Amino acid sequence: LTKGVYLGYRKVWINPQIDDLLIDSDMWDIAAQSDTTGLLFRLSGTDITKAVAWQTSVRRSFPLASSLTLEWAYNGEGASGIYSPDTLTPAVRQNRSAFTFVNHTYTHANLDAITYAQATSELQQNHQTATSLGLTRYFSDTMVQPDISGMTNAEFHRALKDFGIKYMISDTSRPGWNNPSPNAGFYSTYQPSILIIPRRPTNLFYNLSTPAEWVSEYNCFYGPTGICAGGQFRYWDHDLTYAEILDKESDMLLQYLLKWDIDPLMFHQANVRAYDGANSLLGDLLKETLRKYSQVYNVPVQFITQHDIGLRMAQRMTYNNARVTATLIPCQSITLRTVGAARIPVTGIVYGPAGNR
Repeated sequence: LTKGVYLGYRKVWINPQIDDLLIDSDMWDIAAQSDTTGLLFRLSGTDITKAVAWQTSVRRSFPLASSLTLEWAYNGEGASGIYSPDTLTPAVRQNRSAFTFVNHTYTHANLDAITYAQATSELQQNHQTATSLGLTRYFSDTMVQPDISGMTNAEFHRALKDFGIKYMISDTSRPGWNNPSPNAGFYSTYQPSILIIPRRPTNLFYNLSTPAEWVSEYNCFYGPTGICAGGQFRYWDHDLTYAEILDKESDMLLQYLLKWDIDPLMFHQANVRAYDGANSLLGDLLKETLRKYSQVYNVPVQFITQHDIGLRMAQRMTYNNARVTATLIPCQSITLRTVGAARIPVTGIVYGPAGNR
């Protein structure tokens, strides 16, 4: 009826965020069916160089995703000399221009009961690490909280505001923290200048670095005889293979792309391990997602930083509050009405000098 003229725009976004860069993670023990047996893993310098090579390869193999970039939430304590030998820190410094970075606190501190002074110290020390490593693609007004903590700690929010943080995250799987409407978030009730961006967790768990580990833990939760969480999440009628897990989980990521979802995706440092010298769990999952996407869509998949998600999400929330309506008289006029100031995107019209050609 309107011949392609409508309010808004349709773009496809992706932001794969990887937590805990520079520190180690507790790892899944296949034999014990647990991650509490003391197994640890920290990326090596080789893993970083392989991640750069993977990113370059994916951009070339999937032209629609030519801007795809990994965004790392880093913990500066890991670069302070507590690991020896440490091939990771020099590799991050050397390849810093390949990625983007956000603050994840210095020590991976839980923020639920942290004091104002402690929170400020965590942010400042991690910021200093960004400076010492020369992280030029680092956003000092953006952070990912360890454990998605600190949501109801007023003193933590006060420290964020005074430090200059404008964008933090929530977990869409937790009650009350999913998007209130598409591509919208929440303003902090303690510091309204801080926008809380809902972030989507995935079933590529934080403690996994190899296909065998993923198969083991995934089926421990979702297999027909799984014992994790007391068996309350049993779902599939058989234990899934690695290929089947990739198929199921890439379907979920594909849905986010196809509905124009702007939320970041949650991953962790162990997921980027080059488990066979070249490939990683995260890499396999994203490649399968992009392969499926390329079969059904021809719209670019644009990488977007958490910082820019914050900007666009804030614009969307202002637009929603403005209650925008429009009236179109074909070949004559379009009239926009609002109850407040807002940036109003309109698709399908040409305006200004370009319209006179």
